[in-house]
Amino acid sequence: MSANHALDDLVVYDQWDERIRTGDDEALRDLRFASDGCGVFSFCNAIHALNGSLPDAVRIGQWAMRIGAYRPGEKGTYRKVLYDNVEQELGDELGFHVAGQHFGTIADERLADHLLSGGTPEGAKRLMEDTFFVTPERAALCVRASEASRRAVELLLPEDVSVYAGIPFCPTRCAYCSFVSQTAGSAGQLLEPYLACLLKEAETVGEGLSAIGRTPRTLYIGGGTPTTLSAQQLRLLMQTISRHFDPARLIEYTVEGGRPDTLDEEKLRVIRDYGAGRISINPQTMNDAVLRRVGRCHTAAEVERSYYQAVRLGFRSINMDLIAGLPGDDVEGFRRSLARVIDLGPSNVTVHTLALKKGADLFSRREDLPPESWVAEMVDLSAAMLRAAGYAPYYLYRQKYMSGSFENVGWAKNDDICLYNIYMMEELHSIVSLGAGAMSKLNFSLTRLE
Repeated sequence: MSANHALDDLVVYDQWDERIRTGDDEALRDLRFASDGCGVFSFCNAIHALNGSLPDAVRIGQWAMRIGAYRPGEKGTYRKVLYDNVEQELGDELGFHVAGQHFGTIADERLADHLLSGGTPEGAKRLMEDTFFVTPERAALCVRASEASRRAVELLLPEDVSVYAGIPFCPTRCAYCSFVSQTAGSAGQLLEPYLACLLKEAETVGEGLSAIGRTPRTLYIGGGTPTTLSAQQLRLLMQTISRHFDPARLIEYTVEGGRPDTLDEEKLRVIRDYGAGRISINPQTMNDAVLRRVGRCHTAAEVERSYYQAVRLGFRSINMDLIAGLPGDDVEGFRRSLARVIDLGPSNVTVHTLALKKGADLFSRREDLPPESWVAEMVDLSAAMLRAAGYAPYYLYRQKYMSGSFENVGWAKNDDICLYNIYMMEELHSIVSLGAGAMSKLNFSLTRLE
C-alpha cells in the first residue's frame, strides 16, 4: 500500500484505530510504512488534536509527501522539511498554524542528559526549540523541570536504589483508570493472601539488596490505593518494610494515601509513626458532580477534612493530584478546583492531563469529555495559577492517548520535590519494585536499562 493510501485511511480514523487494536497485521504494516521515514502518522494526529479536522490532517500529510519529506532512513530530515515549510505553505490557507504548537512537549530525559553532561539551561532550551520544535513556553517548562532532576541526581551514590511496593486494590475503580487493580468490594478476599505474599517478597528482596551492597534511598508505597488496607494491615506492611529496608538510610519515604474515603486518623498515625514523611491525598477534582461521574465515592469536603487531619498530625510534604479533561468538567470548574487546592497549601500539586487508556471504562464510552481546546485552557491556567502561588515545575512526562497531546506536570513549593518521581521518570537509577503489576527498572549503566 502506498504511503498516500495509508494517509487516506486516516479519514476513517476510528476504523484504523480499531484495526490496530485488534492486531490486524496488514494495518500495522501500512501504518509503519506511512510513518517510517517521516513520522506522518504522529504528525497528522497532532494536527487533528490542534484543529479537529481529519481532512486537513490528511492534506498536510499528503503535502509533506509531495515536498519530499518522506525519506526512509532520514528521520531527522522530515522534521526540518515539515516544520520549516508547513507554516509558510499551508497555515494561512487552512486558517490555523501548526509549527511549535503541540508537537514538541516531550518527556525531558534529553534535557536531563544535557544538563548532567555539563550543558547549560540556555543550551538545553535551544536544544528543545531548534531540534524538537518546542514552543518557548514549553521549552522553559522542560528546562525548569530538568534542573530539578540535576539537583536530585546529586543526592545519589552508585550503590543507591529506590524501592516501590504496590497495593493493587481500590475501594472502587475510577472510570479513567487502567492500572492493574481490584476493587475491595469484589476482590476483598484476596487482600489478606496478597499482603502475605508481599511481606514475604519484601523480606526476600530486602535481604538480597543487603547482600549485594545496595542501599534503598527512596521508598514509595503506591497502588491502587494503599490505604485500602486496614490500619492493622498497613502497620504490618510498614513494620516489615522497616525491618528489611533500613528507614534511617532513606532520604524520602512516601505513602500514597490517594482517596480520602480510605483515610482516617488511625491510618495517618501509622504512616507517620513508621517514618513516612510524604503522603498523597488526591482529589482529581474538587467538583462533587465530576467526582461522581468518574466513580469516586467521596466529596471535596472529605478531601479537605483528610488534608487538615494530616497537617494536624505533622505531615508537611503533601501532594495533591488534579486531572484536566475529566468528563463533565469545564474550564471554570477546573479553575475552581485548582483554586481550592492552592488555598489548602500542599507542598506539591500534580496536574495530569486525562489519558484515554485502553483498559479504562472511558476508553470505550468517551461520554461528555471536554473539547481539547478547553483542556488546553486548563493546562495553561494551571501553570499560570501555580506559578503565581509560588510553585515551580520539577518533573513532567507524557503518556499515550492524552487529551490534546499535553503532559503531566509535578509542581513543588519551596523545592519540596518528590525524589522518587524524578528517579522513576528520568530513569536515573534502579527502581526495585514489589507486588503485582509493579515494574522494576534496573539501571546497569548510562546505556543499559532493563
